[in-house]
Amino acid sequence: MEGSLYWHQARDLNRRRLDSEEKTEKAIATLAKVAEELRDYPSCFYLGSAYQSHAKRQARLGGDAGPSYKKAVEVLRQAVHLKPDRIEAYNSLAQNLYHLARFDQQMAVAHMEEAVAMLEKAVELNPKHVVLRYQLGRILLTLAQEGRPDSGRLNEADCRRALVQLEAGLKLNPELIYLYDKMSWAYLLQARYAWHHGVSPEPYLDKAIDICREGEKRRPGAISLRQHLASTYYFRGKFRVREGKDPGTDLDRAISISQEIINESERIDAFVISGSANRLRAEYAILCEKDPQPFLALAEKAFERILSINPNHAEAERSMGRLFTLKARWREARGAGSAASLQRAREALDRALSQTPNSPYCLIADARWYLVNPAAQIPKTLIHALEKQADSAEAQAARACLLKRVATTPKEREKAHALLEQAFADNGFLVSQWRNLAGQ
Repeated sequence: MEGSLYWHQARDLNRRRLDSEEKTEKAIATLAKVAEELRDYPSCFYLGSAYQSHAKRQARLGGDAGPSYKKAVEVLRQAVHLKPDRIEAYNSLAQNLYHLARFDQQMAVAHMEEAVAMLEKAVELNPKHVVLRYQLGRILLTLAQEGRPDSGRLNEADCRRALVQLEAGLKLNPELIYLYDKMSWAYLLQARYAWHHGVSPEPYLDKAIDICREGEKRRPGAISLRQHLASTYYFRGKFRVREGKDPGTDLDRAISISQEIINESERIDAFVISGSANRLRAEYAILCEKDPQPFLALAEKAFERILSINPNHAEAERSMGRLFTLKARWREARGAGSAASLQRAREALDRALSQTPNSPYCLIADARWYLVNPAAQIPKTLIHALEKQADSAEAQAARACLLKRVATTPKEREKAHALLEQAFADNGFLVSQWRNLAGQ
């Protein structure tokens, strides 16, 4: 089939990062005609694959790949209907649904759920197919976060379902490094969820570290596992600092591993961990009444490097906003000028919020800025946005602090105080930091 030939040529070019647009368009044009005439499985499957190749190329070049992924999904649904016993069709449809979710946020969860259903059917057809187990676990983890890593939420049932699939895959093939990678991430997600709900994250953090170490025995130096190991040490250090405790060597370990990765490949994720860990070192230095400036400078350098690579990196902008908010608060406490730091923080947070306006992490960072800047008028929209994050105790603590600031009557202050105490009851780990921000 001429169309499938063009598709194979385009796929090979795409894998080598060479221009495959002409071949892909020829494949799509030819296969679309064939699929319309024959309506058979091969033409539908290859046409879906051609649309997928086109979408991947668009995404790599920073374009909107959503329409191409949508077309791929439409055609591959036909392929599944024509041959409901073909594993490759279910898998291909699931992968395109997974990627489509990134470009169609309103339908992200629905796309993820359909992708999971397709892979579950494929696993039924071949329970010993380890890659299908991995793909199913990976997509279930994303679904557990409502299709968005910045959602701040975790569906525990979906996370456990993901671990079941990944563990089954590991029994089938303990050499597949991606399984360790996703399992460590699942345990880290559980640790973060536990902490945010006032439960000790230590058992999950220990599991994340253990699975990373086990994977490293299979493939020494695997960057993805080292990255997750750095993330795990970072979060353990972060939780301890947030509770007003000594982070021990965790932040230093996170920075050391991240720097090794940066020296090898300059991965953005490694810069994020390095910068964030140094920001926390600065935060702990302030708690101990020590000079935070060396750590502030290192953190700023890391975030600036991320933004030089990707100027639209929302997490780097949010982290930069947090960094300069912290710096402003420290300078204000010393009687030094904080206006310049507050301005830089405001600009960074505005850029982050323009990209991820509903992220609870951005909203909480925004609240911190207003609490540190008493001259700023707190927008009602921010208070309402935090109220919508009903399942986040920290978001409610931030809302309570803002309500206390804008309260004008004893009744309003009493209401804000009750809300803050409820947030502390929901997550006792918040007391150390947010009671301080509330001025209590």
